[in-house]
Amino acid sequence: LKPSNPYSASKASSDMLIKAWARTYGINYIILRPTNNYGEGQYPEKLIPLSVKNLMRGLKIRLHNQGTPIRNWLHADDTAEAVMAAIGAGQVDEIYNVAGGFEQANVDTVKKIIESFYGTEEGWEKYVDFDAEREGQDVRYALNDRKLKNLGWAPQKNFDEEISDIVEQYKKNFIWWYMESEKKVGCLIISTGDTFRKMGNCAIRSFKKFHPDVDVHVIDENNIDTFEIS
Repeated sequence: LKPSNPYSASKASSDMLIKAWARTYGINYIILRPTNNYGEGQYPEKLIPLSVKNLMRGLKIRLHNQGTPIRNWLHADDTAEAVMAAIGAGQVDEIYNVAGGFEQANVDTVKKIIESFYGTEEGWEKYVDFDAEREGQDVRYALNDRKLKNLGWAPQKNFDEEISDIVEQYKKNFIWWYMESEKKVGCLIISTGDTFRKMGNCAIRSFKKFHPDVDVHVIDENNIDTFEIS
């Protein structure tokens, strides 16, 4: 392992810790190294949900290094199947790479997100901020996962076939919040799709419990009804 920046070093250190525990205390392990995951319900700091969130709020999508870095996309369902394959047929104390088999530059990923969001990629540049630069940026993520495929696993999902439904899911059910800490004001905006019906009220009460000074606004997905919960 030769991590090229602090972020990748944190990933490499997790492998080293597990192997050190195995050597010292005799624990058994199987390590999986997946490429970039995507799918519904992803943590909103990640590229796809964050891009949708920014588009919904009228903000630009920030692309580092002109969007040239290449990433290998792996659907979360395929990751889950890889875990099951490793558990069922993998060797103990072994490491398996898990690649999605779909490589593309980040700029192409963002163009597809914008096309899925608006129905066209025409004029996509106006939705993107190209000024950001990330020090130590990795040029490409690529893995050889032949060892895992020898267990019978292979990715089943195709990024181009999945991205439109994923973007639509985020548009309908996104939950996010932001706060202006200095003024002690802010808001929680919840789209009233299935996510709101299932967990919206719980999310609001939990948020108010820990942030009693924050005004909470709930806006439905069609922007028909807006009301404040105090």
